[in-house]
Amino acid sequence: MPVFPRISGVSGETIALNAKFLMNGVPTDPFAIRRIDIYQDRVSDENLVLSIPITDPDDLIYPAPIERVLST
Repeated sequence: MPVFPRISGVSGETIALNAKFLMNGVPTDPFAIRRIDIYQDRVSDENLVLSIPITDPDDLIYPAPIERVLST
């Protein structure tokens, strides 16, 4: 299955978010991802296409439906 960059995703396929989270300039894992919002264009309410809820961080299946892939 191909992995698309977040700028050119295809519905139903994997999209690499390629996001770096920083704390005081140091790369780190976010405390919790709660939701992913997908916009047609710029970030505004009228451009919101889809909102994907993420399981609660206390849930055993967290961070479903996100999958963490570490690059080597």
